Amino acid sequence: MLKAAKRPAPAGWSDGWIGLYRRLRPIGETLPEQGWKIHISAGIDDASKIVAIVWDYCLQHQISFKFLRSRDALLQNNSKYWPRHASGKFCTLYPEQKSLRNHIEALDARLSKYNAPYILSDIRYADGPIFLRYGAFVNLTCTSSYGEQIPAIRNPAGKLVPDFRRPSVEIPEFVEIPEFLAAFLDQSPALDELPFIIDQTLHISNGGGVYKGRLREDDRPIVVREARPLAGLDSNCRDAVHRLVNEKTALERLSGSRAFPNYSVITRSGSTNILPRSSSMAERC
Repeated sequence: MLKAAKRPAPAGWSDGWIGLYRRLRPIGETLPEQGWKIHISAGIDDASKIVAIVWDYCLQHQISFKFLRSRDALLQNNSKYWPRHASGKFCTLYPEQKSLRNHIEALDARLSKYNAPYILSDIRYADGPIFLRYGAFVNLTCTSSYGEQIPAIRNPAGKLVPDFRRPSVEIPEFVEIPEFLAAFLDQSPALDELPFIIDQTLHISNGGGVYKGRLREDDRPIVVREARPLAGLDSNCRDAVHRLVNEKTALERLSGSRAFPNYSVITRSGSTNILPRSSSMAERC
């Protein structure tokens, strides 16, 4: 269990557990139904340092927050087959919206040096472990077309509508993106910058995907393997990139055998890919 999970709640704060999370809230505070929430991700080695910073900041500024209670919980949250839309969310903060930018900038000054897994459902602020997503602050639900109770938010007409939680950024059409955040909305490299075209997903997990594709230069069929840094952790806390590098090493040792393909390695923001070697493609790792 993380040290922060054992710290006593300070006077004036309520304390409780929600699944794998410990939650602290100023007594008497009434949270708004919804808004921009702050998610902070963490690598295994930095988790204790990050939650200590978040704890002190939230207490100082009277911000409700929750955090994963243990190293094992963080490992599970970032494991290979954990739901991708929920993965990486180590701490969650529920700030006053009028002070959102101030809190983000202050936290970024304290946390930007830490490497952390990418939260697929959120907008990443700058290059650090801070992410933002518009969603419910309290337990709101509505009925799906299948008759199930699902997470919800309220639209301007007062109607509860689905709060979709998918592994990609989705902002409700009635929500305005804060000006300071708009510049970070889409930082992903364009797919047309890659030396291959993806035609089909063969397998997908929290660690990345396996795709069927074609090389742009000569239309040769290829298989692309993707690895997300600090995500898809195994029981030894090794991430998907570590396993892909092991695969690269094995391919190097088997190079020249007719039973194994040639390969090339490319890197881009948030992932590493292995694909068959092309004479015009620079190999870097």
